[in-house]
Amino acid sequence: MKMISEKAILDSDKELINRYSTRLQKFGHDPRTLGWDTIENQSTRFKIATQSFDMVNSSVLDVGCGLADFYNYLKDKQILISEYSGIDINPDLIKLCQKNVSEAKEFSVRNILINPLKPLSYDVVCMFGILNFKFDGFENKIFAKRMISEAFKIAKKAVVVDMLSIQIDSSYTKEKFVYYYDPLEMLEFSLSLTPHVQLRHDYSSIPQREFLLVLTKNPCK
Repeated sequence: MKMISEKAILDSDKELINRYSTRLQKFGHDPRTLGWDTIENQSTRFKIATQSFDMVNSSVLDVGCGLADFYNYLKDKQILISEYSGIDINPDLIKLCQKNVSEAKEFSVRNILINPLKPLSYDVVCMFGILNFKFDGFENKIFAKRMISEAFKIAKKAVVVDMLSIQIDSSYTKEKFVYYYDPLEMLEFSLSLTPHVQLRHDYSSIPQREFLLVLTKNPCK
């Protein structure tokens, strides 16, 4: 797998931290702070993920947790996980999570490519929306593959990750600041990590066409 320099990652982190801190000041605790359009569409993403892999009684790590909205979704839907932890590169978002979600095991500022976690630290590792931003300093495909690979090391059971698809919805205008992935290429990469991979490309656009990958350590029962 091709490498990305630590400097390039840190430079990108600096840009993203500034971007989302500015949006936080503008929108507050709102899906728009994180680039989501509506709570309804955000909830649909979470619904697809929890329908695709059973997280009940699992420890969950939310990479790029933002405002811990996934935790709130799990709580609202009474999906009884054993524990929830969130990490994000943005300290302002993490501070807000620490203030508002006291039930979580931990919130911390971390980039798993710069500061990796111990292998097999959590049952399920989730990544929602964090691979969509189009980077200038390096190729998105390389970054995405490295993130998925690192997340798979951390997970005991599964990695759940969503991405924007190159199968563009004709009713939605393609945006320049986001990256669209080839689902077959990402499926092929995932199969290099584990033979147990689920690709979901069968749900409605929210509002753009997306797909979900579930990489598991063991075959489904």
